[in-house]
Amino acid sequence: MIFQVRAPTVFLTDDHNQVILPSGGVFEYMDMRSGGHFEVHGEGAEEGSRQSNNRFTFRRPGSAPFASAPFASATATTLSAPRPKMMQRNVLIADVVDGRPQTSRAVTVNFSDFEASVPAITAKVVEALGQEETVVLIDNHGNQIVDSEGTRGTD
Repeated sequence: MIFQVRAPTVFLTDDHNQVILPSGGVFEYMDMRSGGHFEVHGEGAEEGSRQSNNRFTFRRPGSAPFASAPFASATATTLSAPRPKMMQRNVLIADVVDGRPQTSRAVTVNFSDFEASVPAITAKVVEALGQEETVVLIDNHGNQIVDSEGTRGTD
């Protein structure tokens, strides 16, 4: 093995420094973003070792859910970290007719707080539509929502 960590102490952090804890000894696939970068944390397996300051990194394979046998016997840890809050919003799709938006359909978008930004939501809408369309996010009054500090979720 490259490194050994005591199973009951293992946890991950992602690119946004969110803590990911195992559930029943397994890291849930839904807690991880495809292509994300994760760091392994935990107490070293050596006898008498104190909390390890070493941080190990790895990339999750894109094709298979992440679950690892060495963590199968991990017990619940005392660390408490909230999972990213997931939100769901209906986005109305409109075409401009006589200078005013005319709603033609709707798309439901799921996103986490760190995905709450104009570019990320726009990409999710384009992906949901399944075609390359120019998408501009607007508010209820037809004003364009511009990407700015106030329109970005947590980093």
